[in-house]
Amino acid sequence: MVKKLVKLISFVILFSLTSNYLFASGKYFPAYVDRDQFSGKWFEIARTYNNFQKDCKDSYVEYVLNEEKYDIKNSCTSVVDNSDISYNGTGKSANENVSNFSKIKMTYFYIFSKEYQIVYNDNYKFAVVSDDDFESVWIMSRTKSINEDKLNEILSFLKKYLDLDKLIYENRG
Repeated sequence: MVKKLVKLISFVILFSLTSNYLFASGKYFPAYVDRDQFSGKWFEIARTYNNFQKDCKDSYVEYVLNEEKYDIKNSCTSVVDNSDISYNGTGKSANENVSNFSKIKMTYFYIFSKEYQIVYNDNYKFAVVSDDDFESVWIMSRTKSINEDKLNEILSFLKKYLDLDKLIYENRG
């Protein structure tokens, strides 16, 4: 019984240390994302399917800091008739430290809320936002395009968490 307890405690400690290291190390699963630096316009490079964007091209999102929350504006152009499509929401930190936006609770239409996390952040130039199970994923860039090497680096990271065939690449123009 004591041996089993020691093994269990050892496993928990090892798992905890490994998880904390992976979460806090490097640019993947960043432990801290500065709300001011993450603010601004992000262009969608690729995403998983979601109903709100089924008819979209030229998608982008703007995170506008308003005190301790973001006003979020998602925009795109309709592939059906080239009209503008947009929907607005709010986002607030889901962390104890309200200036840390590594996890964001986003709310749309006043009642629909979901928590997302920034799982990849490369110097606030490229980012990946995802829900916990990687069913909803967005690859984003500060510019409308991304070079092939950077995209391959991001895809190499993401293939550990989702089937890359689920990604829909942005339709520009």
